[in-house]
Amino acid sequence: MEFYCKLTGVTYSNEGFNTENRQLIISQLKNSGLLDVGQELIFQWDKCNRFDSKAMAVFGPDMRQIGYLPKDMAVAVFEFSKLFRVRMYVDEITGGYSGRYFGVNIKIVLSPAPIQPPSLTHIFSNKDEIDYDFIEQQSALDWNPHDLDSEDYENWLDDLSD
Repeated sequence: MEFYCKLTGVTYSNEGFNTENRQLIISQLKNSGLLDVGQELIFQWDKCNRFDSKAMAVFGPDMRQIGYLPKDMAVAVFEFSKLFRVRMYVDEITGGYSGRYFGVNIKIVLSPAPIQPPSLTHIFSNKDEIDYDFIEQQSALDWNPHDLDSEDYENWLDDLSD
């Protein structure tokens, strides 16, 4: 199943540790060939967003934020992510010429296979002791692979393919 939408917030600067202007980020990524049609994007819930606690930030392949999903789409993706693997791709980069702002249209793809929490072998720190801190952090009730840092996310993807 596929959905299409336009990212919001692409004309603003990022807040926090990376205050770069998103237009500059989009321009740099586009000019370097890292934001071409078909490029996979990374998304993560922005629980600390001061305007919307359910906001979903979208990042380029270099982990710099380029915008947000529209509010209604973020809610839909949240619900679908409980059952399916969700992936996002660049569908089109618009504007960026004659004083026009860049825009980013994306394609959201739901795979038929549901996402799975990490395998049980990761829960045990040794065969006789359960790492309850790990279980709490990765609980299946509140677990989202996009909450992992990039190295843990890559390890999680590797585990899925084993």
